[in-house]
Amino acid sequence: MLNAKQEKALRALVSEPTKEKASKKAGITIKTLYVYLKDPEFNTRLSKAYDEMLIDTAHMTLKNMEKAINTQRKLLDSGKDEIKLRASDSIISNGLQLYDVADILKRLEKLEGMNHD
Repeated sequence: MLNAKQEKALRALVSEPTKEKASKKAGITIKTLYVYLKDPEFNTRLSKAYDEMLIDTAHMTLKNMEKAINTQRKLLDSGKDEIKLRASDSIISNGLQLYDVADILKRLEKLEGMNHD
């Protein structure tokens, strides 16, 4: 179980851009923070905290994706060629990346299925 200072350091690490700023926010030295980072329980909790942040960010992104795509569609009809080109590039690039991710997920599911057989 983490103590109060470790909990404070954990919250600071996920909210501050650097370890130095996190240690200051948590009211501990950078040396103490590095000691905490060597603790397996602290690392497990930190990893879970980062995972939760990533999941929350993904959900926010998905919620706004339709709005962003509709905005890009409108820009395709812009009177300015530069804006149309940038919107087109963005749509194509994002579409290809999404296709790649979907393909990787399919392959991963297939591999995981092979391991369960």
